[in-house]
Amino acid sequence: MYLVLLTILMFFTLVDGMENSLPENNIHLIDKVFHNILLKDIILFYTHKVIRTTSSEPTYKNHRNNWSYISQHDGTYYITPDIGYKYSTWEAYPSYQLMQYFNDEQQYDIQLISTPNKKTSYKFAMINTHDPKKQNKNFLLINNDNVRHLKSEKNILHHLFNYNGTLLMCSFLENKDNDSFNIYDINKKKDIGYEINGFINALCAGHRSSIFAIGSNQPATDDFSNLILYKPEKEPIQLDGENSPITSLEFSQNDKQLLVSSYHQENNRSKIALYDISIINDIKTVFFFYYGEYHISKVFFICNGEKIIVLRKDGAFGLLDPITGSIINISLKKMLPTQKPFIIASSKHQLIISALNKNIEVFSAKTTKLLKTITTAKIIRGIGLTDDEKIIVFIDNHKNVYELPLYSIENNKMIKLIENIDFFNLYKIYMLKESNIHSFKKTTIIYAIESYILQQKIQKLKEKLHQQTIQS
Repeated sequence: MYLVLLTILMFFTLVDGMENSLPENNIHLIDKVFHNILLKDIILFYTHKVIRTTSSEPTYKNHRNNWSYISQHDGTYYITPDIGYKYSTWEAYPSYQLMQYFNDEQQYDIQLISTPNKKTSYKFAMINTHDPKKQNKNFLLINNDNVRHLKSEKNILHHLFNYNGTLLMCSFLENKDNDSFNIYDINKKKDIGYEINGFINALCAGHRSSIFAIGSNQPATDDFSNLILYKPEKEPIQLDGENSPITSLEFSQNDKQLLVSSYHQENNRSKIALYDISIINDIKTVFFFYYGEYHISKVFFICNGEKIIVLRKDGAFGLLDPITGSIINISLKKMLPTQKPFIIASSKHQLIISALNKNIEVFSAKTTKLLKTITTAKIIRGIGLTDDEKIIVFIDNHKNVYELPLYSIENNKMIKLIENIDFFNLYKIYMLKESNIHSFKKTTIIYAIESYILQQKIQKLKEKLHQQTIQS
């Protein structure tokens, strides 16, 4: 926050007195720079203040048991309540709800739904049975009314689509010491298999390209890595790997970087590493950091890849500073192994939203400060953000649906006014507040913004009255 204000103050100081001395095209240039560079921070600063001070209560929404879904780039999906919104993000317990598909009077549970491409969208379904001979071995690949039966002699443990649903990756229990993974080309109906050292502990798919990363629960050896990249038409690439089991993997939004966490149980030490994989034959380490007595279970990107969340096994979480490697703690609340917070993020508003049991906490992703805590009367079983990122929607353990606006309609109108702000007008209000004819005093950025909004409202009212006078 102080950096934002200092930057604004320095910028304002540089142009102090320029309004009347600069050529008009230079004034427009300064105004353009202001809008492109500083205005986003001003809007964010004001929005966080509004969220912090706005009092809001969850509102029950009658959705008549209508449900939809939101599908991720890797085919994993969540059931979402259909109450007239699209969602930018959603988190829920994976087993909370799965859609069903019936074929020959047999129920199948849909495990994956590929994101629609220009041609088609696929569903991958597992047979719902108590027969151990069929469990995790009988599947369907569904494309509209076209159903393809898939059978495996081995138990399928993990499964992911690639970003456009043309490849299906599955992992199998190969023997008592190793897993294997197969890549199934849906269009060519071709199957390619590979083995990996140990059991697959983490698996991820690229966001915009057909690339997979596979990590195992065994340390890397001289002969085998525990970290593998796979791209079609290429042999699997073994990275240098880690000397401890991989706990999580995630690609950046552009698939040019791979974020990896691992944990060494004997030393009670975690490691976070970021790899540059933009040139697949020349993979480089961007950074790596070690954390003693810190069991990191997951690391992932938020806010369009601008931030990295670090989630500990005990439920505490924080933000990683990629320059220093320090983890800025956001929540240090420790939880039971069965309890993990839902964590979603707003890229537009730079927010981190955590939900656990009956509590929702909203943090600034820029400062990591807690903006607000909302205590609900219900235990939260799933939570998401609407597509415009203005409303939190959550469901309880009885599948009731509630919505919680981050700020009011009136606040939204104010933010819209700021988006079209007049730079020099705001500058005057910010630098000087005329208290009487002889004295001036500096004011705060918040006061300046609110004064600007008031001026705009008065001006619009004057214009409306003037128009009514002309018409009469």
